[in-house]
Amino acid sequence: MNFFDWILIVLFGLGALWGFRSGLITGALTVASLYVASLVSSQFSERVVSIIGQNVESESIATALAYVVIYVGIFLAGRILAKIIKTTLSIVFLGWVDKIGGIGLGLLAGLLIIGAVVGAGARFAYPLEEKEYDGDMLEKFAMEFVAEGSRDFVGSTLEESEVTNVVVDIYNTIPGGALGMLPGDFSYAFNVLDERIKLENEED
Repeated sequence: MNFFDWILIVLFGLGALWGFRSGLITGALTVASLYVASLVSSQFSERVVSIIGQNVESESIATALAYVVIYVGIFLAGRILAKIIKTTLSIVFLGWVDKIGGIGLGLLAGLLIIGAVVGAGARFAYPLEEKEYDGDMLEKFAMEFVAEGSRDFVGSTLEESEVTNVVVDIYNTIPGGALGMLPGDFSYAFNVLDERIKLENEED
């Protein structure tokens, strides 16, 4: 296990704790908002690249940033909506039913967040062919050197992570692409990550 595993495990644990404290209704609405956030951000992140890409030379970095911006925005909107709906319904479940249901949904929410983190990391680490950079050759070389080093670090971190391995297995069992969550570049990046992990396991 590497440091990234512990980060993902903490996220998973926080999801369970949050679910216990929030209860069933808020948990269900938040899981729904996380799914919608994953779906919309993966579908439309490439369109947002044209807006933020003017200040970011690397297309893969711009796409990953767009994914995060859309994901966080929709998630926060979902949280606000969840509070409004819960207040409006004013439903109080039996204590243990509410708590256990909340924990289950909190774990699912944690899994969705972990999947989003892994997906964004894979999209950054395994980009499609980059567009040509118009600028000074020395500056171009420096930017490519930094970008390549960052991608290698993120890629190796993902490939060596045991939790990432589990996430990929889950997404292969219930393909994100079949749910519309991994279109285009993200599907490609996830497939590359899957192949790299298989090679890593074979070498071990």
